[in-house]
Amino acid sequence: MNGRIMSGYIMSGRIVRYTIRYAALLLLAVSGNGFCQAGGKESKPGKRWMVGISYEANLTGSRFRYSPSNRWIKQLRTGEQVSRYGFSAGLNASYRLNARFAIDAGVLFADRGFRTGEKTLTWVSPGADYPFKSKTKTAFHYIELPLKLCYKFRIGSSNIYAFAGVSWNNFISKKTTVITYYENGDKDKSERRISYGYRQNTCSALIGFGINIAVSRRLLFNLEPVYRQDFSSITADKQAREYLYALGINTRLFLKPKKAK
Repeated sequence: MNGRIMSGYIMSGRIVRYTIRYAALLLLAVSGNGFCQAGGKESKPGKRWMVGISYEANLTGSRFRYSPSNRWIKQLRTGEQVSRYGFSAGLNASYRLNARFAIDAGVLFADRGFRTGEKTLTWVSPGADYPFKSKTKTAFHYIELPLKLCYKFRIGSSNIYAFAGVSWNNFISKKTTVITYYENGDKDKSERRISYGYRQNTCSALIGFGINIAVSRRLLFNLEPVYRQDFSSITADKQAREYLYALGINTRLFLKPKKAK
């Protein structure tokens, strides 16, 4: 492992540690402000927390911002590249500030990227041993640390909330899968995984809304349409910037604290 890759891992580890410390300090500072419930009584800090798990299915892709001299590459990739299905999953925590506001945080594993459609292959001397078409799937794997502010309200009998926030993303690897097809019906699949050549840390903005559904006295189910957009490029090259996005449905299951007897 060369010095550049080693320094990248060290720096990414520092940023992740600083992010966790920042989120913890933010929650401690907010909880220390003494938000009260509608009745004027201050609830115990332990009763404000919920912990849970989540899974998001999404449609993911990338957008490009190339320099004028590289716009032909943008046109080529835009014509070949299409969105694909991705996902994220992990642990979540929610801290209720008061009757209206809450702060949510999480630690997620995310699969984001894009794919190409099937492309016809042309050979100088075609034969039965040569594939006649192929397609490629590109997956970027991240550890994501989302932090968002939620505003709760009611529509009829439904408990709704809107949210906005940011996510700090730590790059793990890029996986490229190429599938080739043959005239006789056979197909081959080759995979290549790399953990270098891309920014170790990026940031995303996220926005959406959700609905709270009580499963039981202590279990709460969330259904969230959510949009996520990188505002920092996954590439370090200023002449060829690339930004991932995802539009999906996030499902979360929270365990609420026990009520005091």
